[in-house]
Amino acid sequence: MRLTVATPVPTPGNYRDTTFDVVAINGADDRKNPGNRVRFRARKSHTKEPNTCEVTVTNLAPATRASLEKKGVKVQIEAGYSTAVAVYFVGDVRTCDHKRAGPDWDTVLKCGDGDRAFRFAQVSTSWAAGTTASVILTELADKLGLRVGNVPARISDFSLRFEAGYVAEGATQRAIDRLVTSLGFTWSIQDGELQVLASGQALGAGQIPLVDVEHGLIGSPEAGSPEKKGHAGTISFKSLLLDRRPGQLVHLKSERYDADIRIKKIDHDADIIGPSWYSDITGVIHGG
Repeated sequence: MRLTVATPVPTPGNYRDTTFDVVAINGADDRKNPGNRVRFRARKSHTKEPNTCEVTVTNLAPATRASLEKKGVKVQIEAGYSTAVAVYFVGDVRTCDHKRAGPDWDTVLKCGDGDRAFRFAQVSTSWAAGTTASVILTELADKLGLRVGNVPARISDFSLRFEAGYVAEGATQRAIDRLVTSLGFTWSIQDGELQVLASGQALGAGQIPLVDVEHGLIGSPEAGSPEKKGHAGTISFKSLLLDRRPGQLVHLKSERYDADIRIKKIDHDADIIGPSWYSDITGVIHGG
């Protein structure tokens, strides 16, 4: 497990022009490894509100602890088994606290994915007559400091031209919400990327990981109530730490289910030297 911390260096310009000092904090594999103990709990959903993550690092050097108290600190969490390492969270530090735990110091970082821009970024821009929704969406994402994620693959869905031009003013995240929802889509921020999906749509293609008793499934899946009237009921299950995000698919195979599940919510919980190394998933049968 590795926590990468980027602390801002004072320079002129806005949040997108800031430069950073980057430090990688490696998690201890065992008691003999001199790395730090790193734990994280990441909570991700398909909604527009920023995903959250709480990271706890034990016994950082005093200078490192002090640097994490600056405004504008960003973090990235990587974890995995053997060589299969993936990014599980990218975001902004909301709060930083240092707590005594016996002889140790625990530094607790509470973070949000794209949180600072989501809360503070403002827009006051107009576009000429004939500008397409795809151009506007891409520029709004840039104003939030977000990569465009799966937006290029959806350009044809945002081909609408605003023949009278288009104006966006106020909070940038509200401008994105207004544009995306007016075209019948939902959006979210996933690891610093803008993700846009139609109702019932899954993210991307490629190989769909199998989750069964031989491939990470822990316990038995549980059926839940529909989130809205007329919608399919949810399915919740636990697996070993799984590199997935909301909108993606997994294939769940158990005594009751044998179906592709579209993830609506996924919680990752990992401790480099503790018992936790799990993902809790809630989703719906894709196409059901």
